[in-house]
Amino acid sequence: MNGVLDVVLAGVALTWAGALIRAIRSKEDPRYRLGVDSPACARGEKVVVIIPARDEVDSIERCVRAALEQELPGLRVVVLDDGSTDGTGEVLAQLSQESPRLAVVQGGDAPLPEGWLGKPWACQRAALESLRSIPETEWMLFLDADVYLEPAAVGVAVHAAVEAEADLLSALGNFEL
Repeated sequence: MNGVLDVVLAGVALTWAGALIRAIRSKEDPRYRLGVDSPACARGEKVVVIIPARDEVDSIERCVRAALEQELPGLRVVVLDDGSTDGTGEVLAQLSQESPRLAVVQGGDAPLPEGWLGKPWACQRAALESLRSIPETEWMLFLDADVYLEPAAVGVAVHAAVEAEADLLSALGNFEL
């Protein structure tokens, strides 16, 4: 029995080692690295940036402004204010007066449906509202309220997804500390 367990553990270790090697190689492969010199989307895909926010007064303005400054025609931003009590709603109201590309959805204080957690439920509600109000949406980018995008970030990400014929793209940016 001990020999079988050793073989299984060796197989698991080899699998993880292979995954690590693949991750390192893909990180070094320029096809998987997006940056300021990466090609951006030129087709004008209809992109909606979705930002769930709850009590994010310290970061929401910078986040939303960076999303609105994307160099991508047709981009819209939908923020779900999920019952904020710290002034987030007031900041969003001011920003929505400044830009017709921004829609603010009030999430309210309704209890979570069974089986849901807060952030996924906020994303779900914002995505449904986005599809209802912008039915021509081709791409959705879900963004945390403390993320700040470079001006070409969304166009570069969409271009990479289109080129890869992907239905989903997940990106990890740089951290400001």
